[in-house]
Amino acid sequence: MMTDSQREHGLRVLAQQPAALVIRLEETTFLDSRGLAALVAINRRAGCLGVRLALTVAADTAPANVLAVSGLDRHLGVFGSLGTALEDRGAEMPYT
Repeated sequence: MMTDSQREHGLRVLAQQPAALVIRLEETTFLDSRGLAALVAINRRAGCLGVRLALTVAADTAPANVLAVSGLDRHLGVFGSLGTALEDRGAEMPYT
């Protein structure tokens, strides 16, 4: 579950304007509406700053299903592995 402190951490990282931000959710087992709202807020801020956001989510998990049902998987950069996310986003090192 993404907590408010994790959301704030993501926003603080964005303030440093990295080339890319990868949020790793591979081990996340629960994602609710608050977590989705946090991801949307971070994505919105990333877009304003020109930061390429990516999420890594394990396939066939509750978070992957929630992202698919909500339609956010089509609006957020969702990847099955860190390597794929970094390659797509042109990042050399992960920000988590």
